[in-house]
Amino acid sequence: MKKRYFSSGYHAFKSYKRYLRKRARLIKSGIISGVKFKFLNKRIENLKLFLSAI
Repeated sequence: MKKRYFSSGYHAFKSYKRYLRKRARLIKSGIISGVKFKFLNKRIENLKLFLSAI
């Protein structure tokens, strides 16, 4: 899998917020398992680590 690196914290923060909104929509619709939900959680965790390092 190709890793995505951000050139600035601004773009990473925008992506982080976007993934949080997508995950909230899935939770609201009752989907809390599955590939898409796991993918979003992994992306959110990776972005959180990236942003905390900045």
